[in-house]
Amino acid sequence: MKQLKCEMCGSTDIVKQDGMFVCQVCGTKYSVEEAKKMMIEGAVHVDSSHLVENYLSMAKNALEAGNNAEADNYCNKIIEVDPSSYEAWFIKGKAVGWQSTLANQRISETINAFTHALENCPEEKKTEVAEECKQEIGNLHKALLTLRMQNFMNHPRESDLTGLHNDVFTTITSNSIGFLAKSGIKTSILGKEFGDIIVNEIVNKYDATVWKDYRGDDGWPGDYQHKRFVEESDFCLEALKIAAALYEEDEADDLELYERRASVYDYMVKINELVRDSCGWKYYDWQYHKSQVLTGAAIASRNTQIQAWTAKAKAFREKKIQRAKSIAQKRITEYWANHKKEKEKLDKELSQLQEAKKQYDDQIAALQKKKEEVPAFVQLNQIKSKIEKLQADKKALGLFKSKEKKVIQAQIDDAEKEKTAVAKQALIQRKEVDGTLDPIKAELFKVNAKIKAIESELTKDR
Repeated sequence: MKQLKCEMCGSTDIVKQDGMFVCQVCGTKYSVEEAKKMMIEGAVHVDSSHLVENYLSMAKNALEAGNNAEADNYCNKIIEVDPSSYEAWFIKGKAVGWQSTLANQRISETINAFTHALENCPEEKKTEVAEECKQEIGNLHKALLTLRMQNFMNHPRESDLTGLHNDVFTTITSNSIGFLAKSGIKTSILGKEFGDIIVNEIVNKYDATVWKDYRGDDGWPGDYQHKRFVEESDFCLEALKIAAALYEEDEADDLELYERRASVYDYMVKINELVRDSCGWKYYDWQYHKSQVLTGAAIASRNTQIQAWTAKAKAFREKKIQRAKSIAQKRITEYWANHKKEKEKLDKELSQLQEAKKQYDDQIAALQKKKEEVPAFVQLNQIKSKIEKLQADKKALGLFKSKEKKVIQAQIDDAEKEKTAVAKQALIQRKEVDGTLDPIKAELFKVNAKIKAIESELTKDR
C-alpha cells in the first residue's frame, strides 16, 4: 500500500480528521480526492495559504514570547513558500534584530528584511509599516546603545569608545539612516534620545566608578590610579563629545534641547576641571607628597578647553532665550492671521486710546506749566530774588556799618513776612489748578490701563 507523504514538509504522519487528511507536523490539509491522487500519482499541488497562516501565527506568538530565534525560523519557512509575505519579512526583521549582541550586531539583517517588507507591502499599508520599521530600528539602536554605555561605564576603555563611535557614526548614521532615507521615511532618529542615553549613563555613574576608583578608600591615590583616572576621564569626555554631536542633529525648535546642549558642556567642564586638578601621591617621611601631576602645557590645554566649553554652554542658553522669543512671536503672528477681525477691532480701539492719551498728556503738560506760572508763584520768586539781593548787600557792608546793616535786616524781615503770605497764596492758586488736573490724571490712568490690556492681548503667547 502506498504511503501518504506531505508535500510541504515531507512527513508521513498524516491522519484523517473531519473528512480531511491533516499533516500532524506542519498542519497542511488535503481533501480525500487529493489524498487519492497522492497515492496514485505522488504529491499534488495544494493551496499553501493555510500553512502560511499557521506559521505566521506561530512566528507572532514566538516573537511576543521573546523567542526570537524561533520566530525567525518560522518566518524563514513562510518565505520559502511565499517570498512576497511582507508580514513574514517584517517579523523576521524584528526577530533577527533582537538577537543582536555588541559583538554581533544584526541590524543590517533587520534592514534587509524591512526592505523586503516595504517592497511587498500593499500600498495602503506602506505608511503604517514604514512607521513601524522606523520605531523598531530606533528601539533596537537604543537598546544596543544602552548596553554599550553600561559596559563602557564599568571601566571606560578605548575599545568601548571605538565601539560607541562605530555604533553612532557607522551603524546608525550610515546604515539605518541611509535605509530610512532611501525608503522615504522621515525621521529624527538621532538627537535627543540617543544623546540622553550617553549623557545620563556618564552623569549617573562617573562619580560612583571613575572618581571613586581614583580616590580609593583613603583619598590618597597613587600614580597608577592617577594615570588610569586621567585616561578614563578622557574617554568619558570623548563620549560626551559624541553626545554633543547627536544633540546637534535634532530640531532647532526643541527648546529643551538647547538646555541639553548646554548641560553636556557643563559636565565636560566639570570632568576636565577634576582632571586638571588631579595628581598622584606617595607616602614617605611620615606624610603624603605629590608624585605625579599634569604638565604645565597639559593644564594650559585643559584650561583652554574649559573656557571654550563654558562659552558654548552660555551661547546655547542665550540661543534658547532668543529662539523661545522667536517661536512665541511666530505663534502670535499665526494666531492673529487667523483672527483678523478681532485684531482689527483691537487695533482700532488701541489707536483711539493712544489719541486720547496724547490729548490728556497735552492737557496735563499745559496745566503743569500753569501751576508754575500762577501770579502768586511769580511774585514769590520775585520776593526770593529780592531777599537774596538784600542779603548780599548786607554781607558787602564793612565791619563798622552796623547802622546800615540794621536797616537792610529790617528790609529782609519785611520781605520774609511778605514771602510767607505770598507762599500761602501761591499754594491756594496751585490747588485750584490741581482741581482741574487731578480728574484728567485719573482719566489718563484709565486710558493707560486699557492700552496696557490691549497690548498685552496682542502680544501674549498663544
